[in-house]
Amino acid sequence: MAVHDHPIFWEPAKILGFFQDVSDRVEKEETSSPALVALEFECNRVVQGDWRLLIDVEVATDLRKYRSYRGESVRDLLRALRNKKHHYRELSQQAQESLGYIPDKFTEYWLSRFPSLLSHVWCAMQTFRNEPTLRDYYHADYTFAIISEGESLQIKSTHPSSYISCKVQDNIDWSPNRTRYRTQRKKYEKKKLDIPIAWTLPSN
Repeated sequence: MAVHDHPIFWEPAKILGFFQDVSDRVEKEETSSPALVALEFECNRVVQGDWRLLIDVEVATDLRKYRSYRGESVRDLLRALRNKKHHYRELSQQAQESLGYIPDKFTEYWLSRFPSLLSHVWCAMQTFRNEPTLRDYYHADYTFAIISEGESLQIKSTHPSSYISCKVQDNIDWSPNRTRYRTQRKKYEKKKLDIPIAWTLPSN
């Protein structure tokens, strides 16, 4: 069933692998490329103005050592996540303690600060789901399509007259352990958008 491939059911290791694969996929893309256009579309619901303001000082300090990042870009957010994972052992002890151990706490760190990141990236990249590096993250026969806030969501099938109806809601916690992160900073709470993208199945 298609819903079993939905990322809300993924383990932290798979979520982290997905972010890495998407980051690699769009790393060298031109700004006008279809993949990058899709990824950056309505990106503010993810980056919340400037994602660099929502990470801990220790992590931000380490990021600035090696390159610059654009705070309004989802691609740069994924790049930062990927690079910190790849170079985790090279991070300061303070940065490692902030990020937590890989994969569980590390993944939770990013999703707790950017609750729409997973749903946004997954929906944006499903057009490219048949590419070898992305096949494992999508169902071959269904397309999950967000219409808009408050409207119905349909999972379209390649088979005629077959679909599952869903709703766009804002109350799903996307962190790997499915518990609300209790130590989020006040700055994050002030900047969090009212309606992040998330999905639930209908009750009937």
